[in-house]
Amino acid sequence: MKQTIKYIENILKDQYSLEFGVSAHDFLMPYSKIYFDKHDLESSQAQLVIEQSQEPKELFVGIYFPESLQKIINLHRPESALTTDNINAFCAIIEEVSHFYLIHFRAAQSRPTSQIELECQGEIDKFLIAAQTLKAQTGKHHFEQLREQLFFNFKWSTDLQYYRHANRSAFNLLELVCGKQGKKIFSLQSKKILREFYRMNWQDKTKFIDSQASDLKNIA
Repeated sequence: MKQTIKYIENILKDQYSLEFGVSAHDFLMPYSKIYFDKHDLESSQAQLVIEQSQEPKELFVGIYFPESLQKIINLHRPESALTTDNINAFCAIIEEVSHFYLIHFRAAQSRPTSQIELECQGEIDKFLIAAQTLKAQTGKHHFEQLREQLFFNFKWSTDLQYYRHANRSAFNLLELVCGKQGKKIFSLQSKKILREFYRMNWQDKTKFIDSQASDLKNIA
């Protein structure tokens, strides 16, 4: 499990030029029935747990992965071979580690982070890291297959509107940045745009996606 988290962290740090002296692995939290019942948390789902105290103002961040997910990762290491057996578990880990780093990045700048931003960035990072992993292992990024699985071929576990909005925003950004069939997915220009996008606030992110889409329509 630790190796998988480290693998994800290394890609995120390189992709977004992040410099942190902490590892998400050090923030893993075990299951506690008392704590989960008290905070109405679902023990069967991977999740980032955040608490903020009032006096003094401190932020508690923990990452929880259910035992069933950890077993899959320990039996089928995705960084060695990403397959249908482990891709869902791998993406669940990517999403929570992505949330963890965005929280830390914003906290270091004393900037707030909304739930929709966390979800959107998690969707982007799942796609990028899975594609990069497949490219390294098979020589192909499998852009269209990943797009189908991560953005279309799944069932919503929640009806919250912001999850759907975050998913669509991530999809639109990746379509705009990566080009048809993902031809520009690993280009320096794409990396630069994604790095700048990471640093924007949510309002600027939505404006950026809308403006890029408008520019493409005008060209067409």
